[in-house]
Amino acid sequence: MTQTRQRRSVRPADAEVAPPVGGYKPEREYVLEGEWMRGDPSSLGLICFGMTTAMLMFIETTWTGDGDTTLKPTVIFYAIAFGGIGQLIAGILDMIKGNTFGGTVFSSYGCFWIGWGLLEFSIANYPGQFVGATKTGQTLFFGLWALLTLIFFLTSLRRTASIQTVLFTLTITFILLAGGVWDASCKEGAGYMGAFCAGSALYAAFIIMVKMELGYSLPG
Repeated sequence: MTQTRQRRSVRPADAEVAPPVGGYKPEREYVLEGEWMRGDPSSLGLICFGMTTAMLMFIETTWTGDGDTTLKPTVIFYAIAFGGIGQLIAGILDMIKGNTFGGTVFSSYGCFWIGWGLLEFSIANYPGQFVGATKTGQTLFFGLWALLTLIFFLTSLRRTASIQTVLFTLTITFILLAGGVWDASCKEGAGYMGAFCAGSALYAAFIIMVKMELGYSLPG
């Protein structure tokens, strides 16, 4: 049985107001028409990021116990599967949908978690072939991700406050992690800031799902 496929079109919610050329219009103001309606993968990406970050921060804040590393193997595989592959899928879907910003951000942090998980797994299981980076190397690593996240934050200034909060607090978290390489209290502070960042990401995902499923607009 064949079906007539309509070409998907994107139009503003207010048909009389067209988006400015080269300007920005919030994605939620657009309505997808036609047969091929797609959901919003942003909620998936935010949940993958928030849950994985929260689990890692349990270790950084020493909530699991000072010196307790029994949770880390769980976090490693969780980071690869959920935080990494899950976010990468969300990023690819966002790209297909036409959301360049969301696709770039989710794909970047998805690859970050995959790389982090594989590196930590390799160091733990093959200590002779893989060794941890020096303190200077770790500082540069976290510093570089802080710079990239800051760029993402500046790019998000015309998006929702919830997304801005996630990226701003993540920037601070990376900066504190860079300092935490040299100071234990700074690393613990990064854990608390990262936990807040994770909660912000989960709330941002909650905003999207409540809006899509229940029709309510939550603050943020």
